[in-house]
Amino acid sequence: MKRYLCFSLVLCFLQMTMSSCESFLEEKPEANLTTPQNLMDLRSLLDDESIINRSFPGLMEMGTDDYYLDYTDWASRPAYEKSIYCWQPVAMTTTDNVSTFWTNPYRVISTANIVLESLERLGLSATEEGQKLAGEAYFIRGYMHFSLAQIYAMDEDTDSGPMGIPIRRSSDIDIKTVRSSVAETYNTILEDLETATRLLPESTDYLTRADRTAAFAALSRIYLFRGDYDSALRYAEKVLEKRNILLDYNSIDVNSKNPFPVKSNPEILYFGISSSASSLLAVTRSNVDSLLYRSFENDDLRKQAFFTKKREKVFTFKGFYSGAEVSFFYGLALDEVYLNKAECLVRLQKVNEGLSVLNKLLENRYKQGSFVHYTDLGYLDALKIILTERRKEMCRRGVRWSDLRRLNADFEFRKKLKRSIVQANGSAEEFVLDPDSKSSVFFIPDEVISRTGIVQNPQ
Repeated sequence: MKRYLCFSLVLCFLQMTMSSCESFLEEKPEANLTTPQNLMDLRSLLDDESIINRSFPGLMEMGTDDYYLDYTDWASRPAYEKSIYCWQPVAMTTTDNVSTFWTNPYRVISTANIVLESLERLGLSATEEGQKLAGEAYFIRGYMHFSLAQIYAMDEDTDSGPMGIPIRRSSDIDIKTVRSSVAETYNTILEDLETATRLLPESTDYLTRADRTAAFAALSRIYLFRGDYDSALRYAEKVLEKRNILLDYNSIDVNSKNPFPVKSNPEILYFGISSSASSLLAVTRSNVDSLLYRSFENDDLRKQAFFTKKREKVFTFKGFYSGAEVSFFYGLALDEVYLNKAECLVRLQKVNEGLSVLNKLLENRYKQGSFVHYTDLGYLDALKIILTERRKEMCRRGVRWSDLRRLNADFEFRKKLKRSIVQANGSAEEFVLDPDSKSSVFFIPDEVISRTGIVQNPQ
């Protein structure tokens, strides 16, 4: 990955203030700080990997059913994290590291807004480099708004008012913060990403910068989550027209501590991670769900590449597509695009075509010559297999929570989640998350509610 310029301009933009009631949501530089004056300044803002690429909120993985904690590890965590693990409604306070789950993502959005506004102010929007920067800013703003919507936006609006997220399309902190409707939330996200596809270059030298293919992949993901299978398929095919080389797991050391170095993984389209989930998902604490682990056949190389033994019959995750970064990958990669295409084809009644796409992916996951192709299946059986493979392939990739939410609307695939807290004396307490529960969205931090007056999520 590229090395980033670290000079006073960038530092000034990252010294955010909390002087306004709106600044908690939309942090902005102080008025007397240096403002961007040229394309190099704007490039430096978007190239700050520590902010732009590493600020995705960890709540997207912390509530999933892909892991569990032993009692001692659970008991050692702060009250907020213990409640999140058990899907208990609890408001986040200032002591619960609000910045990692709310402020930091909105800081990324603020940076994108500053870049877009500066391009207009400086008259640089029409230049070739200006269009590239604008495309990246639109991508960053849309993709980060989408990540926030996955944890804070309801599936639909309620009687209490709009239940989307605050959409920030300006860096002006005097603009009142309001929650958008769910439809407005996703329409704005899609508009930003579709604009990005028209401005971004065909390719980029750095995985931390988005190109047109990455924007297509993001759109495929979002349309799939929204149930628009025609659009999700169309964008998946746009990706695969440009990039379609899968990583053959036979060619890597699956027993390595780090089997997926980022630079040598041809599947990665855009690099993004969350470091804020590591509090619960640290490999020393989290254990892989036993049913998930057993779903991998012995000839499936993902079983060795993704997991390592912790103790007898207990495994932890190691197969991070973020390479040596031991938090979950929330970027975009080709294997997801193959899965998107396979699912969309089956849902559009093109079962054999969908299975053919899935088979191509799995050929690169099993020991050479051991994989038996899926053929001649009915609609429901094919869809079940694709969704099972999606969960396996996308483990610790930031999509399981969204998948659970969308599948809960389908009677055939909705799932009741359960966790048991077993103490040393053998006594156990069970927690359940029903498919219809409003706990599939998280409380917005208390301080955001008090400072802005927006409506809290129901629980």
